[in-house]
Amino acid sequence: MFYIKTQLTQGAELTTEIHEDNVFTRCPGCSDEVSVDLAEIFNDGECDLYGTGIFCKACSQELRGCSHE
Repeated sequence: MFYIKTQLTQGAELTTEIHEDNVFTRCPGCSDEVSVDLAEIFNDGECDLYGTGIFCKACSQELRGCSHE
C-alpha cells in the first residue's frame, strides 16, 4: 500500500491511501483538476512525479491542433 501523509498541525496529520481513483493533478495549461492513473503514466519505466505534467483533454487537443468537439 502507498499513501500520502500531511502534517496539518502539531499532533494532527492526515494519511490517505493512494488508489487508481484518488490521484489528481492540475493541468499546466489551464489549472483544471485532472484525474491521473499513475500506472498508466509510469508504464514505460520512467518515474518522475515532480517533472511530469498532465494536460486536460481540452488543452491536449489544443496543443495537438485538434478542435474542441
